[in-house]
Amino acid sequence: MGRYGRILILAALALVAGVDVWPRLWAESGVHKHYLHQAQAFLRGRLDIDEAFGDVATYRGKHYVVFPPLPAVLITPLVAVFGEQTRTTVVSLALTALNVFVLRGILRRLEMEGELRRWLLAAFFLGTAYTTSHFQAYETWHFAHIVATSCLLLAIYEALGRGRAVLVGLCCGLAYLSRQLCIYSVVFLAVALWLKHKDKAGWAKLGQGVAFALPLGVCIGAYLLLNWLRFDDPFDAGYGYLPLTGPLAARVAKYGLFHPAYVPFNLTYLFLQGFHIDFTSPTLLDVKETDPWGTSLTFGSPFVFFALLARWQRPLVWAAWASILLPLLHGAFYFVNGFAQTNAQRYALDFLPILMLLAALGARRAGSVWWKAAIGYSIALNFVALFVVAWLKRLTAGL
Repeated sequence: MGRYGRILILAALALVAGVDVWPRLWAESGVHKHYLHQAQAFLRGRLDIDEAFGDVATYRGKHYVVFPPLPAVLITPLVAVFGEQTRTTVVSLALTALNVFVLRGILRRLEMEGELRRWLLAAFFLGTAYTTSHFQAYETWHFAHIVATSCLLLAIYEALGRGRAVLVGLCCGLAYLSRQLCIYSVVFLAVALWLKHKDKAGWAKLGQGVAFALPLGVCIGAYLLLNWLRFDDPFDAGYGYLPLTGPLAARVAKYGLFHPAYVPFNLTYLFLQGFHIDFTSPTLLDVKETDPWGTSLTFGSPFVFFALLARWQRPLVWAAWASILLPLLHGAFYFVNGFAQTNAQRYALDFLPILMLLAALGARRAGSVWWKAAIGYSIALNFVALFVVAWLKRLTAGL
C-alpha cells in the first residue's frame, strides 16, 4: 500500500458507492440549473434568465438568479461548448482533486506529521459537509460551496506560504463571489499576511495591504454593481423576491429574512441535532430520507472540536476564531439553515477551511486514538447517510 493508500481506497469506495446509488450524479446537472441558465444568459449578454423556477427572483417582470455569480462564470466557457450537457459534477471532481493537493500543502505548512496529515485529509473530504456537497454538486447550492471552498483553500495556502497579498485578496474575493459569508475569512487572512510581512519597512507593509485590498475590493464592487443593475440597490441581492413555500414562507412573512427568532432553531441544528432518518407510509416503516434540516457539527463531524485545543501564534488563533464565529453568528439569524442538506450543516463550509486549521493543530495535541475514532466515525456516518439510507429506501419501499 502506497503512502496515501488508505485515503485513496476510501475515496474510491465513496466514488463507487456514489455511482451505484446516484447514477444521476454523473448523468445530469440536476433539477435546479440556476448556474446553467445564468451562464447561458451571460453568453447572450444578459443578466436575467428566461424562466422562473425554484429560488429564482422575479423583479419588474424579469427573472434573476440571486446567488453570487462566480460558479456561473466558471462554467460559462463549458456552457458555450457543451450547452445543456454541461456537468457541474465534473467541475466539482476537478476542483476536489485540486483541493486535496492544496489542503495537503496547507497541512505541511502547519508541520503536520504524515499519519495525522493523511487522516485529516480523509476527515475533510470524506467526513464533513464537503463530502455531501460534492456528491450533490449537480445542484446549485452544493456546487457553490465546492467553488467557494476551493477559493478559500487557495487563499489560506498562499497566506501561510509565500504570502503574495494580491493572490490572497483575489482568492478571498472570489470566495465571496461564490458564497457571501466567506467574506469573514478576511480577518484571518489579513492577520496572516500582516505576520508574514511584519518585519518589512512601513511602505512595503502598506503596499502589501493595498495589494490585498485592491482585488478584494474589486470583487466586492463587482457584486454590488451586479445587485444595482438587477434590483436597483447595491445592497439588495434579491433574496426577498424569492417565491417561498411551507415553513420558510411562514417564517419570512412573520419575521423577514433575518431575525433573532431563528437563533434557537439554527443553533440547535448547528450544535445539538443528531443524525435522524425520516420514515413514511401508513406503517412508518418505509425509509424516506435523512433529516433535510441536517445533522449538527457535534454529531456529524465531531473531530472539528479538537480546534478548542489548538495552540498557535496568538494573533492567528484569535483571527481564526473571529473568521469562524462571525459567519456562524451571522447565519444564526438567517431564516434558513441550509435546508435541504444531508447529514451536515452546509453553511459551515463558509468557515470550515479555517476551522480545519485549528482542528489540525488541536488534534496534534490529543491522543491518536481520539482523533482516529472521531474521524472514523464522521466518515462512517457520511457513508451511511449518503449510501446506506438510499439502499434502505429501495429495500423498504412498500412495507
